[in-house]
Amino acid sequence: MFFKFNKIDTLIRQLGEHSFEQRQIAMIELAALATIDNRVVNRLLEIITSEEPTVPHDYLRSHAVKILGLLKFRGAIDLLNKGTSDESSMMRAASAVALGRIGDEDSIPILKKLLSDDIAPWVREGAAHAIVGYRRDDVYQALIEALADENIDVSENASDALISMREDARPYAKAGLEHSNEAVRKECKFILHTLDENNFDTSRVWVGLNDESLCMRLMTVTKLWLLCIVDYIHGLKIALDNSNRHIRLAAVLALGCINTDEAHRVLVIAKKDKDKTIRKIVQKFIGDDK
Repeated sequence: MFFKFNKIDTLIRQLGEHSFEQRQIAMIELAALATIDNRVVNRLLEIITSEEPTVPHDYLRSHAVKILGLLKFRGAIDLLNKGTSDESSMMRAASAVALGRIGDEDSIPILKKLLSDDIAPWVREGAAHAIVGYRRDDVYQALIEALADENIDVSENASDALISMREDARPYAKAGLEHSNEAVRKECKFILHTLDENNFDTSRVWVGLNDESLCMRLMTVTKLWLLCIVDYIHGLKIALDNSNRHIRLAAVLALGCINTDEAHRVLVIAKKDKDKTIRKIVQKFIGDDK
């Protein structure tokens, strides 16, 4: 086996670190390991189902959930649905994001309720991420209403979600110009401007890729990975040139998940990456493609 089991243990412990940056790094590394070692998924399931009501353990459980979502592990859907009502807001947010990433339409009513009603803003933000892949009238309406959220991160993520839906979102944004809430009207104007200019690289989702903070760059590339939208391939291509291997690794994993011909063409660039693990994962995704 390419990776030793004790490396998995070390990374799992790192998921419980108080440092956000360290947790992001461990999440990316474990997701990479899981593509070539099925023992990782079993360990993550063990973490989620264990009961230890401590903050570090909530970090462990919530990040384990995110990784299963990033891997589109459908065997965890029942656990994730249960997680959306967990006492821990971290678990509710992570479970929402993972359900959306897996693409379970039966979970849409749960995700909409989290988006509109959950007391924790990061849970509402997670729900906005989660429903981005569903092209349904009730989903568009829920995202438009979320533009009025008093928390700016929630409203901006709802806006980014609508922008990522491109022309499908246009009629809803146009209707939003007549909304009774001023914040909704303002954000719908921004959405329509972005669509009109076809200038998606200037959308807020890209800003963090060039941020001086490694933490912000990690968070941004992970967001692109979670959204897994074809329109973001260009941003992931930029991330492949980043000096930090974890950002490049997350970009490779995201491109592998998008799994289109265009994504494969971009992945070819990473076949020559100086990092052996990245090259190995690229090989798994695209084989001997030139």
